[in-house]
Amino acid sequence: MEELEALKWIRDNDPRKNVRKRAQVILLVYKHFQGKQIAEILDVHPNTVTGIMMRWKLSRLESVSKKHCKGAIPKLAEEHLKAIDEWIFQDPTVYGYKQTTWTCKMLVNCLKKHYGLKITQERIRQILHARGMSYKKPVLQPPTSTLSQKKTPRLNF
Repeated sequence: MEELEALKWIRDNDPRKNVRKRAQVILLVYKHFQGKQIAEILDVHPNTVTGIMMRWKLSRLESVSKKHCKGAIPKLAEEHLKAIDEWIFQDPTVYGYKQTTWTCKMLVNCLKKHYGLKITQERIRQILHARGMSYKKPVLQPPTSTLSQKKTPRLNF
């Protein structure tokens, strides 16, 4: 009963809108409303209601007032970030690639091969950017040895 009283107080008095909404979700669940009904009443996505309830089951009142981060939990641990740092300062040919410049796609493949992680190329780009690195899309050019062997084409006007 103390929890319910605390939730009612939070719902009515907390200055943070998102905290009040979490308390309202839990109070409605205690009144036997279904997740979809709660989502409609509070104009939130049903997954939001599910997430609030899952956190409630784990940490009760603490979950209501705790600030939640948006988005998924980061998949990359510090060891993965260190591996990326090591890879980008080595030549990709060391890891069996034919190119001599790393691409985001190649780093994604290395993470999958070495750690079994699925991560997007965009996330790799964000990680590199956060580390102060920039990248350029590779410009494909034939090797210099074949350039010298070819004759300059004749242009007819």
